[in-house]
Parts: sequence; structure tokens; C-alpha cells
Amino acid sequence: MSHPKNTRSASANAEKTAEKGARNKRSKCTFCPAKIDDLTPAMNCDSCGNWVCLKCSKLPQALYNELSKTSSDEIGENAITWYCAVCKNMAADIKSVNKNIVELRRLNNEKLANVEKKISDIETSVKETVKKEVDAAKSEINESVQKNLSNTVSYLVDSRLKEMDDRKNRSQNLIFFHVISLDDENAQTRKNHDTERIKTLYNEIVDDEEFLIKTCFRLGKKKDTDIREVPLKVVCEAKSQRRKFLQNSTKISKLANPNLKNIVISRDLTAEQRKKSKAKLQEKKDLEASGENARLRFGNVDVVEDGEESPS
Repeated sequence: MSHPKNTRSASANAEKTAEKGARNKRSKCTFCPAKIDDLTPAMNCDSCGNWVCLKCSKLPQALYNELSKTSSDEIGENAITWYCAVCKNMAADIKSVNKNIVELRRLNNEKLANVEKKISDIETSVKETVKKEVDAAKSEINESVQKNLSNTVSYLVDSRLKEMDDRKNRSQNLIFFHVISLDDENAQTRKNHDTERIKTLYNEIVDDEEFLIKTCFRLGKKKDTDIREVPLKVVCEAKSQRRKFLQNSTKISKLANPNLKNIVISRDLTAEQRKKSKAKLQEKKDLEASGENARLRFGNVDVVEDGEESPS
């Protein structure tokens, strides 16, 4: 609080009093037209520095008198401050605004904390949900993979077993091509003719005991537009004779009998074996198309070098 002007005692510094008096002659009360000088009871606002007459300050005379007893030289940290009405209201407004700011800050912090908590909860929930979905997907994938693997293995095993059974069932069979059939309406007569033709061929190239046949039959009907004979399937009694027939099949083309020399012998192949054989034949054709001499022997395609046996 700035002390009233009339608190300056006669013992105060004369120069300061004179200077103060000269300055105060030009002062007026902030709230009324009253002029303020050294003899005018007045209060100086510690905030805005303006002078307010005693009447406008609304201070009781007794309180003003007590305040007037304090010399300006005695003002220190423990001095009582005084504010004019404007500054008091402004201070109250500032205090209110500050209080509101503090409250808004508190509410904002609470909302921010709630938002952060919700975000954290959402993140946790999302992580848990994603983890569950990933785990479920993994489980489904594992089950699916295991099931597919099991099905694949079962299929491969079944296919291989069927292939082995099929090869075993065909292990005593031979297929003959270009065997001229007998033009007779009686099926048994035609079958007897085919049997004798095969036995004769065996004797010609193997020169061994009589060839024993379980049965023989044509694999289809002859087409009028096809000059080739319908293939003949023969089931041999002994695997050893079947093997001899195949081993000596290269002699057939050298026979003098025209009804026998064009016959071609083949093993009774499964579907898988026929597929592989077709691929080998294509390989042989590709080599021949590129100018190589090639032959198919024992399931493999060989390139015939100069001086070797001609390709079959």
C-alpha cells in the first residue's frame, strides 16, 4: 500500500517532500474531480499507482488515521497493500479467471486421462482380439494343413498301392500289335487262331518249349478305316516265358514269315507307365527332329553314336 500524502512528517527529508508536493499538485482523484496535494487525505493504489481521495477510497477515518502513522520509509516486505476499487475488481476478475483456468485445466487433465485410459483399454482389447483371431487362424491353418497333409499322404499311399496292384496284375501280360485277325464270325475260332499265331511267333524267336497261354482277347473293335489290327492282349502262364518273349522281340523284324515280321510286342502298361512312356517317345522324337539318332531302350532314350547299332 502506498501511504497517504499527509503521512510525510515534518522531520522527513525536506527535498523529497518538496519534490513530492510539486508532483502531487498535478494529481487528481481517479474517481472524482478532487485535486490531490500534500494536504489532501488520499490513498495511492499499489497496483495502478493512481491517487484516490479519502471519500472515494471509502476508508473509515480511524483506519485511515492508523495507516497515516506509517512512514513511507518504513515500507518493507510486511507492509499492507491497498488497491483502488478498479484494481480490486480487476484482481477479483483475474482471480476468478485464474480459478476458472485451473478448473478447466483440471477437467481437461481428467478428460485427457480418461481418453488415454480408453485408448489403452481399446489397445488392450484390440490386441487381445487380434491375438485371439490370430491364434484361431493359426489353429484353423494347422488343422487345415494337417488335414490336407493327411489327405495328401492317404491319396499318395492309396494311389501307389493301386499302382502296385495294377502292375502286379499286369505282370504276366503282353500286348501284341499288327497280329492279323481271322475273318470269321465265330469268336472261339478267332481266338484259337490268335493263340496259334502267338505260339508260332514264340517258337520262331525263342526256340524253346511250347508257349503256354492262360487267355487272350482283343482290346477293342476293328475300325473299317484303320488298316492296323486291333491290339491283342495275351496272359502268359509263366513270367519266365513272358520275359523271354520280350528279350527276343528284336528278332521279329528279321523273320521271313510276312504274317509275323510286322508284329510288335509291348508290356501291358498301367496308365502311369503309359504316361511316362509317351513322354519318352516325345523325347526321342525331339532328338530325332534336332538331327540326332535316338533309340528307346529299357525305358530310356539313348543317342546312337556313329558305328553303333541303328535305332530301333
